[in-house]
Amino acid sequence: MTTMTAEYRALTLYSEPPAGCIVFPITREGFEPHLRLGEIAIVDKSDKDLVNGELYVVGVRSPMVPDGVAKHLAQVWAREYRGLDGEPFTGWWWGDLNREGRLRLSEGPMLAEGLARMIVGRVIGLYAPAVEGPKRLAGAAS
Repeated sequence: MTTMTAEYRALTLYSEPPAGCIVFPITREGFEPHLRLGEIAIVDKSDKDLVNGELYVVGVRSPMVPDGVAKHLAQVWAREYRGLDGEPFTGWWWGDLNREGRLRLSEGPMLAEGLARMIVGRVIGLYAPAVEGPKRLAGAAS
């Protein structure tokens, strides 16, 4: 299923990943203000429906990683095109959230079915583990 929307969702803070979700470290810039370098995204592996403008983890075959699938954070977006037969179709792209004025990775257009096969899951929030307050050492002066 695909959904066309231009609005962004606020990301929820999670102190631990919900069941069925994974954590994904943000290792490069290009996704501000939603995600910043060094933060950790929560990814729902059961949510693979394409929604225009949303952030996902996309898996691409690669011999350079141990499991054979390089995983990338990406925004997906759709554009309307006309095929060689003159018929309209929706082409999907994936790449950085902040593409303006930057040379960044993007791939497309592709059909929704092709991109959907690459989706690992949708970004639903940020991992923000609960931090306990300062602890005093036994015998320390108050």
